[in-house]
Order: sequence, then C-alpha cells, then structure tokens
Amino acid sequence: MRRLWALAPLKNLARAKTRLAETLADSCRSALVMAMARDVMAALAQSRSIERLVLVSDMPDSPELIGVPGLTRHPGVGGGLNQDLTAAALWASAQGATHALFVHADLPLLTPAAVDRFVAGDDDCPDGLRIAPCKQGVGTNLLLTPLPLPLPLVYGAGSLARFQSLAAAAGLDCALWRDPTLAMDIDESTDYATLQLLCEQGRLPDGATAALLRRPMSRGLRTEMQPQLRYGSSAEEKLALSSP
Repeated sequence: MRRLWALAPLKNLARAKTRLAETLADSCRSALVMAMARDVMAALAQSRSIERLVLVSDMPDSPELIGVPGLTRHPGVGGGLNQDLTAAALWASAQGATHALFVHADLPLLTPAAVDRFVAGDDDCPDGLRIAPCKQGVGTNLLLTPLPLPLPLVYGAGSLARFQSLAAAAGLDCALWRDPTLAMDIDESTDYATLQLLCEQGRLPDGATAALLRRPMSRGLRTEMQPQLRYGSSAEEKLALSSP
C-alpha cells in the first residue's frame, strides 16, 4: 500500500523570492510568499492522495503562520534545498512513507484535483519518477518518487534534464506530466504581472493569493515598476490566458 507524503520547501522570508525585490517592497513580497504557500498547502491538504503534509522550513513558526490543519514541519539541515529535502525524505521514509511528492510553494494555480490527477498518473510506473515541469519546460515544479530516494535530488537551474539523465542512467522510468495549473510558478516580475492578470480575469483559485491581489498591493510596488507590471505580459501570454 502506497503511503504518500508531500514535502514542500519554504525559504525564510528574508531570502524568499529575491528576484521580485525590484518589483515589490519587502513587506508585500513576504505577504505574497506566505499567501502562495498557504494556498499550496491547502490544496495538498485537501488532496485525496496525500497521507501527510510536511513543510520543509527553517522557520519554527511556519506551520502556525500557514494555518493549514495537519501541517507539520521538518527543519532541514541548513545545507541548501537539495540537502534539506533529502533529509526530510529520509525522515519521512523512516516514519513509514513509501513515496514522496516534492512540491514548490509558489504554484498559485494548484488545486486538489490537479494534485490527484498528477499522482494518479503514476499508476503506470509506480517505481519510477513523475515530473511536472515548470512553464519554461526546464525546471521541476512537482516530483513524485518512491522512497528511499532512488536518485540524488538535483534541484536548481535546468533540473528537469538532470533528473531525466540520472533516471536513464539508473534504468528508471521518468514520466513527464504537463499541466498548466502545475507549471505556473512565480519568480520574475513578468510572472507577477501574469498573476495579476489572472486575478483580474477571475482565473485564480479562491484563496489567500487571490484575496491578497484584490487588495491595493500597488502601494507596495516599486514606483518605477508599476507600468511594467500592469502591462508587462506579452500579447501572446494575454491571448493564451484569455482563451477558454
């Protein structure tokens, strides 16, 4: 019987989403990070597939700040993302987990149904890996893997190709699951502009992120960035976002 635990990393707020620092004042950037994390944890908590939800964070009060029932914390080992998640996976395996779902905490379109579809798609290769790539198709937003870990974790720039290469060398299946609700992460100013546009169109799940964006967050934007953010999405992005 598969026992699936979700492991979600969350950086200390002082170090989170630094690429948005030129776009959002520090207080607004922290609020956005926490709102997205709260929505991701809520979606995972409501998934039918996940037995236990673990926040991998060095912030002792992070579960209380997130406020999702049943959320627990692993502190990591202070050695970076891959080391922290590896330590959390070892701990989960020792507690009886047979599989881990690694999920980034900046996926504002994530829903419980999308999580369940992703996990159910693994039925054809239960001993392999399943990856939901990022929107550029080079990063790894979700990773489903058996435990103990069959491969080292290699998150970072271009992680998808590295995971695929390691899996091929080990003779493991590595299936890709392409879903726009799992692909959209928020890293750059243009990502934030797209997020605002989705909110204006009513296409964000109703949660903490949508509620935050409906507030006058423009007061926290860097003044020189406001026109770029308001109209920063390309025509192609706007057309895609407005399509049914």
